[in-house]
Amino acid sequence: MYRPQGQRMMAGVCAAFALRYRWDLTATRIITVLLGVLIFPVMELAYVVAWMLIPEEVPLGMQAPYVPPPPPPVPPSNPQTY
Repeated sequence: MYRPQGQRMMAGVCAAFALRYRWDLTATRIITVLLGVLIFPVMELAYVVAWMLIPEEVPLGMQAPYVPPPPPPVPPSNPQTY
């Protein structure tokens, strides 16, 4: 789960949950606002905690390049001498 760059209104927490669980983004935002009004301190604290815990999406140009793992070592040949 990550907070996307392009679909955020504030911190991207609602967009992260909507993308992860395939929820409708608008419905997720509306439910979040309603819960924030109804149970203000708990929901606001949960939002801030999720904001801090869910990592931000890394932009495409900023990703680390892929480095393939090294090939396995070749066992030494042991020619039999007579």
